[in-house]
Amino acid sequence: MTISNQINNKAVDKKSVKKILVLFSLYLILTPFYFWESGLPQISDLVMILIIISNLINNKMTLTTSVQGKQSILISFMFILYVVSINFTWSFIMGEYIFIKSSLFYIYNFGVFITTVNLAHIYKDEFFKYIMIGIIGALLTQLFMLFYGIGDNYGGGRYTLSFNNPNQLGYFAILIFGILVFLNFHIRIKTKWLLFGVVTTGVLSIISLSNAAIISYFGILTGLLIFKNGKRFKKKYLILLITVALFVFFILYINTSIIHENTLLQSLETRLGSTSDKIARTSEVRGYFRITEYPQFWIFGSGEGAYYRFDGSSLEFHSTLGNLQVSYGIFGLILFITLMIKSIITSRYKCWYPLFFIMLYGVTHNGIRNSLLWILIALMSINYNSTSTKMSNIKSKDE
Repeated sequence: MTISNQINNKAVDKKSVKKILVLFSLYLILTPFYFWESGLPQISDLVMILIIISNLINNKMTLTTSVQGKQSILISFMFILYVVSINFTWSFIMGEYIFIKSSLFYIYNFGVFITTVNLAHIYKDEFFKYIMIGIIGALLTQLFMLFYGIGDNYGGGRYTLSFNNPNQLGYFAILIFGILVFLNFHIRIKTKWLLFGVVTTGVLSIISLSNAAIISYFGILTGLLIFKNGKRFKKKYLILLITVALFVFFILYINTSIIHENTLLQSLETRLGSTSDKIARTSEVRGYFRITEYPQFWIFGSGEGAYYRFDGSSLEFHSTLGNLQVSYGIFGLILFITLMIKSIITSRYKCWYPLFFIMLYGVTHNGIRNSLLWILIALMSINYNSTSTKMSNIKSKDE
């Protein structure tokens, strides 16, 4: 079955397709809302599960993707299979079920990954437009909460808005910014909405007062300004906006006390000023000592759980790649890095810098469980001009 025939078949049930795409927008809008404690499924996760099931039913348990998408799915499947195997092994050895709970995050995100790959390949621009609608809706709801003073409850001037903690807010902002950069390459985004997304994600990063998120945001922004983004992106408007904003900030800074007495800016200055001290304490605070002091886990990993094995610490490793290395060894780390490199190559290196700076954020935070990261990698994993490959029951075979 060719890709054109597959798309024509989809047209028979347009209502089902429309519902899936609308649900994906709703998922993005609901993603920031944490109604329960972190680590538990949220409302958005329930919506995504419904999307995954509906997509499989609508496609009669068949996934259609490009050759590159098939390769990325196979790499991600190998990674998830390895993760689950390691966690089940340690669950049996330690007699604890926390390892199985950790595996569920990865299995869920694998479902998110293959569903995104499938939808992106089949519906292309239409799917991207619904993602953009979801992004705008999510950012508007967060701005609404900010303007009405909802979520400034973490202390030190740090905002949480609808999240449980400000780091989640900062990570959400840079992930959305990364997806926005991807969309800019594939669909025509009106300048006003592009600027809205760029500015709003910047505001959310800053009010989170997350050093990692702020640095990563400006890294992605710099990449957006430096690297060619096609005729669809009018750089001059963004450059003009940033120039005017910096000029206004400078005038206010030297002529008024508004900025000097602003609590948020004072907190930001304090946190950025302590960045060097935090870097010096990274190994101790984030858990990097586990790499050097526990070489027995270098090859296969320690599994994700029972952290008391590490000098009695009850906290997980606060690093994306670092946690993968300790939990799943060199094999798990290589598989995930291979998946990212494959996605970068497939996207023709257009979106390397958002992924790079998102991983830079991950130097001090473990962001592997966030489904938006898997969505971004999935979007980058498709060659939209290549020949399609039908994948039946997640097993690939060329037609």
